[in-house]
This record gives sequence, C-alpha cells and structure tokens, in this order.
Amino acid sequence: MNRIEIEDKIRNIIVDVLNVNKSLIHNNSNIIKNFEVDSLDILYIIISIEDEFEIEINDDEAEVSTTFELLVNLVEKKVK
Repeated sequence: MNRIEIEDKIRNIIVDVLNVNKSLIHNNSNIIKNFEVDSLDILYIIISIEDEFEIEINDDEAEVSTTFELLVNLVEKKVK
C-alpha cells in the first residue's frame, strides 16, 4: 500500500468519525485543535485506523500522533 492510499483511508476515517469536510484535512492539520475533538473521538479514530490497516497503535504512539501527517507516518511505518 502506498502513501497516497494510506492518506486517503485515514482522511476518510477522520471525515466519517468527525463529520468534517475532507478538504479541511491537510498534512499539518492538528486533529485535536483544528477539529475540537474529545478523547472519545480520538479513540474511535485510532480504533478505526487499527481495524482498517490491521495494525496496533499503542497509547504512546497515539499521544504523539497529533497531526494528520504524523498519523499517516505512523501507519505507513506499521504497514510496511
């Protein structure tokens, strides 16, 4: 799976969970600050990503993956 496919899938998950416009999600988008999400939203995003990519993301990894790009980087590293 290439980076573009990973970005698209993660972007779609964020859109579905947060009900935001896809065009608002950029590499430097801070998921928590830009979209005013709570911890339950973050948990649901992480679980959805884990299910979609069949990977595990631990709490420490989730905490530091605050931007869209960092989240994509993490998933890209884990699926290879």
